[in-house]
Amino acid sequence: TPDEFRAFVDAAHAAGLAVILDVVYNHVGAEGNYLADFGPYFSTTHHTPWGEAFNFDGPDSAPVRRFIVENALRWLEEYHLDGLRLDAIHAIYALHEIVCDFPFAGDEYKSAWLASLNTMLARGTFDGPSPLFSIIANIPGSGKGLLAHANSVVLTGKRMSVMGYTRNDDEMRKRITAIARAGYQTVLIDNVSGSFGLPSLDAALTADTWDDRHLGTSEMTGPLPWRVTCFATGNNMEFVGDMPRRVLPILLTSKHERPEERKDFRHPDLIAWVRRNRPRLVVAALTILRAWFVAGRPDMR
Repeated sequence: TPDEFRAFVDAAHAAGLAVILDVVYNHVGAEGNYLADFGPYFSTTHHTPWGEAFNFDGPDSAPVRRFIVENALRWLEEYHLDGLRLDAIHAIYALHEIVCDFPFAGDEYKSAWLASLNTMLARGTFDGPSPLFSIIANIPGSGKGLLAHANSVVLTGKRMSVMGYTRNDDEMRKRITAIARAGYQTVLIDNVSGSFGLPSLDAALTADTWDDRHLGTSEMTGPLPWRVTCFATGNNMEFVGDMPRRVLPILLTSKHERPEERKDFRHPDLIAWVRRNRPRLVVAALTILRAWFVAGRPDMR
C-alpha cells in the first residue's frame, strides 16, 4: 500500500540507505490506458513500440508536461524518495549529445543513427544479418566520416577501420575476405561517389559467415565468422541492384555552403569529447539495449 511503501523508504533512510525509484515517463502501456478520454495527453507525431507517446511538444502540451512534473514531485515529496531513475529515455538524451552538431534531415535519420550505434554494440549477440548504415550528405564537409568514427570510439575507443570503394566485384570480394580473416568489428567504406552496390557486398550483408579462396591459391578459407557492422559515406549516393533492401540511410542536410567552417559547434573536437565521456556513453547505450530486452524485444517495424 502507499503507507507501507512510505514506511519502507523511511526505514531505508534510518539504515543509511538512499532509495531511487525506476520510472518510465515515455509511455503508459498499450492496454488499459484511458487518459486520452480526458485530454490531449498523447501525440500523433511520436510513437513508441509499447504504446502511445506522451504529447510533450504538440498543441496543448503544457498541461501534459505539468502532469508529468507533478507526478515526479509527488514521489519525492510524499514518499520521501531520494531520486528517480528515468532509464532509457535519459540514456537516449545522453547519446543525443554526441550528435548535437549534426544536421540530420529529420528525426527518423537521428533514430537510424542511434540504431547504428546500438547495432554495433549488440552485433555479437544475434545471428543473421544487420544492415549497412549509409551516411549520406547533400554537401561535402557535413561530418559523414566523423559521425561513423564517433560511433567506433564509443564502442572500441578507436576510430573505425576504413577502406575505399571499388566497382570491381572480384576486388571487393577479396577485401571482404581480408576483413573477415582480420576479425574486424566494423568497417567504413568511405567517400562513395555515384552508384553503390555489388553482388559480393550484397552477399556479405545477408551472411553470418564468409567463405572464399585464399589469395593466389585455390584453397578455401573455410567458413569465417562475419559479425561486421558496415558503414558507407558519400554525397548523393545511388543504391543499385539489391543494395536498397540492405541499407538503412542516415541523411544529413546542411544549410551551409561550407559546413566545416561553422563556428557554433558545441563539441569542436568531437572525438576527444567522446573519449572523455566514453564510460557514461557506453552505459547509456547498454541501458537502451536493456530496456528493449526487458520490454520483450518488441518488433520495431
